[in-house]
Amino acid sequence: MSERALLLDLDDTLVIEEPAAVAAFAATALWAATQRDLDPGVLAPTARHRARELWYATPAHAWCQRIGVS
Repeated sequence: MSERALLLDLDDTLVIEEPAAVAAFAATALWAATQRDLDPGVLAPTARHRARELWYATPAHAWCQRIGVS
């Protein structure tokens, strides 16, 4: 039987969220630029900004704020 693990990280405990999120959006934008004619330097921050707007608009965000989770 193979080893299995579940890693949970809540709010910068193990992985600092900001640099990880920036890197994830940048890597995804670089990949997208191989598929379409677009500027990954524009796509990454624009997509991240929009994702944040969408997150703030959800009912889950208000609940997370109340319990102290970002």
